Amino acid sequence: MSAENDTLLRFDDAPHHPEIAHHHRHRSDGEIEPVAYTGLRGLAEQFLNEVNEIHEQRTD
Repeated sequence: MSAENDTLLRFDDAPHHPEIAHHHRHRSDGEIEPVAYTGLRGLAEQFLNEVNEIHEQRTD
């Protein structure tokens, strides 16, 4: 979340989007995309990399 309580990026595995893969992410623009589950470490690394990219884009 941003300081304004906006979602920057959220990964989850709740089955509330049957049209999307079980593992998916919610982007800041409201889009929901499937995520390949490569294990917890891989998913955490992907998440941190994407959050850092978003932060860099918003602070440049």
